[in-house]
Amino acid sequence: MDWGPFYIGASMKKSFLFPTIFSLLIILGQPSYSSELFHVDENSLIEAIEQNGVPEREQVFAEYFGAESEKLSALDKLEFKFNSELSYLKSDETSFSALKPATEQAKSFKAGIEKPTSYGVNFGIKYLSEQFSAGTLHDATNSRVFAELSADLYKNLFGMVTRNQLNALDLYTKEAELLKKIRLKGLRLKIRKLYWDFVAANEAYNVAKKLEESAKNQIKDILDRKKSGIADNGDLARFNAQLTERKAQVIHFKANQSIIIAKIKELIPELQGKSLRLKPYNLKENVNNFYACLNVISKHKEVPQEFTLYDDIINLQKERFELQKRVTNSYNKMDLVGYVQKGIDGKDNSVSGANDDMLTNKRDFYATGIKLNIPLGNSLNKTYEAKANLDYSTFIAKSKAIDLKLTSFHETIVETINLLRTVIDNRVDNIKHSWIGLNDSKKKYRQVRITSQQLVHEEDQYLANSLKLIDVENYVIKVMFDYFTLFTETPCKLN
Repeated sequence: MDWGPFYIGASMKKSFLFPTIFSLLIILGQPSYSSELFHVDENSLIEAIEQNGVPEREQVFAEYFGAESEKLSALDKLEFKFNSELSYLKSDETSFSALKPATEQAKSFKAGIEKPTSYGVNFGIKYLSEQFSAGTLHDATNSRVFAELSADLYKNLFGMVTRNQLNALDLYTKEAELLKKIRLKGLRLKIRKLYWDFVAANEAYNVAKKLEESAKNQIKDILDRKKSGIADNGDLARFNAQLTERKAQVIHFKANQSIIIAKIKELIPELQGKSLRLKPYNLKENVNNFYACLNVISKHKEVPQEFTLYDDIINLQKERFELQKRVTNSYNKMDLVGYVQKGIDGKDNSVSGANDDMLTNKRDFYATGIKLNIPLGNSLNKTYEAKANLDYSTFIAKSKAIDLKLTSFHETIVETINLLRTVIDNRVDNIKHSWIGLNDSKKKYRQVRITSQQLVHEEDQYLANSLKLIDVENYVIKVMFDYFTLFTETPCKLN
């Protein structure tokens, strides 16, 4: 939690001046109308963020659906397809000879169903009708129904490229599924961080409010002392200044709550127009849960692969890279496709007559051939090299970045565990001693053994120490939440 620097004594008063002015503007700018009350704890915020309409949540799903749509789009290319073609030709050209009359008019209609497969083989059932007029021939019609089989004989032999593409997209979808799970967990942790910021701000507000009440009581006491001649105007001025400062601090921490509430509402739009109020919470229990998590993590000197989904993502990326490399290697290769057609045909001077002849006489026909497409020039080779380099660099960048992040973050946590424990223990002891010292100073002040200035200094010290304790407790909880964004499966209660 970034509270910023906290100062004690005179410097503390200066540090609250500008934040207090800003805080007053925030509070005065809040709507005065009453609104629906929303009781806040971790569970209520998590439930709210898992409802539809939360922008960041929808963005997570959008990224996942983007990956899924790529795979489905590739599968769409393997579905049954109906295609048809209609053409018409009319010409006034002259013939070369009477034996080779020029085509005066021609019509063609073709329709069929095709089914590509992932093995580089395409099947189809087709109907073709061709009609033309030339010389003494009028409306000469040929109709055919045939099955067609075509196969890639080189570049995509046995569908190696197609299946590698599909397998790579399948791995990409699995990776997207894992990333979706991680990002949704990260979103829940983000709202939990804001919740504990809210708690920390409330704790700070309660401390400041308690000291404000103490300052009010001290004003009453100093007025009585002044009447008795025990205190003077300087003492009264000092405690009036203290009360003003305490009020400023209360406003400041109240504004901190308003800022955090605004962030929560920005993340969860459905909370707009609602008043947020904290449910009872147990900060000590959460800090104890933090200790329990530290104990679980500290047992693992190496990166605990079982605590994270990112190791699965790295493995998927590696498999996908190998498949994509095979696809890219075929980019600048030639296409060689063979086809076979087998069916029946009929002839007549009309479409209907040709169809009848085809169905009645069922004369068989057979055709075969190959199609060759050879890329020329050097541009495809350059593109292939660029694609290969892109595939490799993308894989290395992603996998190495994840691996380094996991390693560095875990090592950092393990190295700082004892330091974090020591910091918390020291802060807890410090606040206990500050509280005892403050009560003793109040007693001495009532006995006129210390000055009002010394008492004010003791209260400033107590406030500073209380804020530092709140700060460090919130900090260690949020550090652990950051750890959970990477190691989402860590088996401890705080997670």
